[in-house]
Amino acid sequence: ISARETSNLELDCLSDLNFKLKIPKILIYQLLMGISNDGHQALPKRLHKNHQGYLGETISIAPITAEILNIAKASGFQIQYLQSQRTSEDSPTKAPLELLWIRREVAPGKPWVYISSGVHGDEPAGPLAILEWLKSYQYLDEINLDLFPCLNPRGLESNCRNTLEGYDLNRDYLCRLSIEAKLHTAWFEEECKINSRRPKYAASICLHEDWEADGFYLYEVNPAKLPSYADTVIQSVEKYFPIDRAEWIDGRPARDGVIRPEDNPALRNEWPEAIYMIAENISLRNFTLETSSDFDLEARVRALVKALSSLISCIQLEGQHP
Repeated sequence: ISARETSNLELDCLSDLNFKLKIPKILIYQLLMGISNDGHQALPKRLHKNHQGYLGETISIAPITAEILNIAKASGFQIQYLQSQRTSEDSPTKAPLELLWIRREVAPGKPWVYISSGVHGDEPAGPLAILEWLKSYQYLDEINLDLFPCLNPRGLESNCRNTLEGYDLNRDYLCRLSIEAKLHTAWFEEECKINSRRPKYAASICLHEDWEADGFYLYEVNPAKLPSYADTVIQSVEKYFPIDRAEWIDGRPARDGVIRPEDNPALRNEWPEAIYMIAENISLRNFTLETSSDFDLEARVRALVKALSSLISCIQLEGQHP
């Protein structure tokens, strides 16, 4: 049945009264496809699979990074693998760690944006969202981009939140005990030396998932009080995915799916990647996008793609109207 057909479909209902029930075709289509009356697909439902951790779908990261690599080559990105010289003494594998980094530099006057995902190995939607975003994104010529599609590839392969050595990478950007954090921050330090005159990132964007959350939410760290796009992102996602509107999320006060930490990063004993970017003066602001992993994987990927696309669209407009 086509969604465009709006004439009535007569259904013969055999009963004692032998009556006919008329149902609009469009309504039948919406019921079958899960589409609401306003034309949007019905919001996905929480699966209630997660218990004391992520128990949903898993992925193999190698074919995903291979696809990202092919898109990067076809689009003229600069490509490099950051490779550790050795593994940690605690590592169960002797293979060196490799982190894929790709860059798209279009013009000096365009804003620089940093994007990462795959910090936690039990959060598969992030790298998948990067892949889908790269497939369909139309504004790659409007921003300068640095992208790390998966910062914990060995964790993704084993569906383990931490690194293979047992470190929570997103708590390790201050002490830098893991190979992943050492390799990643060493790249930033080298970049700062080589490109000391390059503008800071207009925004750094980190893609994550939360196995406990009731829906999508985000962190915004914006010490320079630059334009906030948090509400715009929420509006772009809420048509496709539930928003976690709890007053407290992840132990922090939240409002309509947005957390804005006010504490001083220097007082923290552990730094996530986002705080490292701000504390080390690498990025002017950070957005950490979090989708609940207790939903269907496809829906989670769609939510992250919508959020990422919304953010990038806002930032590229800054470059056009400084």
